[in-house]
Amino acid sequence: LPQKTLVLFQRGQVAEASALVDDFLPRSRVARDPQALAPALSAAAAVAAEKGDLTAAVALVKEYETAIGEVPSPQASAHLPELVRIALAGGDHDLGRRLLELSPFELGRPGHAVVAAKAVLAEGNGETEAALALHREAAERWAGYGYVLGEASSLYGAGRCLLELGRPFDSTSPLTAALEGSTPLRINALVALELHPVVVLGAGAEVPLEDWSGNEEARE
Repeated sequence: LPQKTLVLFQRGQVAEASALVDDFLPRSRVARDPQALAPALSAAAAVAAEKGDLTAAVALVKEYETAIGEVPSPQASAHLPELVRIALAGGDHDLGRRLLELSPFELGRPGHAVVAAKAVLAEGNGETEAALALHREAAERWAGYGYVLGEASSLYGAGRCLLELGRPFDSTSPLTAALEGSTPLRINALVALELHPVVVLGAGAEVPLEDWSGNEEARE
């Protein structure tokens, strides 16, 4: 259900996604299984942020931090870039840093997510050159993995950094690629929460649930 919630969220079906959160989040809390609770909290935080309740979204990210404890979980790290974005949007840079410290992964989807999250944190801290390099690395990783949304977000970040560095002509290529890559999905709150938006990645065509590229169970 958390994965389906994120699909609906990306389609712009926030009411439907919110209804699912109301259904599965209380049950996940009762179960107290970090493997189930972490993705549930990640999805709930994204939906809360989209609904404009950033305070609730940050609180859910903090609950996520507590839920995973000191035991690193590859599954829990899948949506790390979005969690760090929410933390930064809420003004809690230290929370973003702590989330990264809980995810010491280098390979596979968790490793790709860590690099993307490091890019978000570096950009939020004003380390633009470092953020540019990390966004580019994350985009290459996501491209190789086949995760269109992650690649588009990282390309968007790279273009944003180039603009910040006073290189607008260099930014054209990654920003255009990000727009092209986002067309199968509605890049919604994940882009809205970026730190220095320069373009609007509008709504694209809906994507069938079974075609959602974030289904990590199908990839190893």
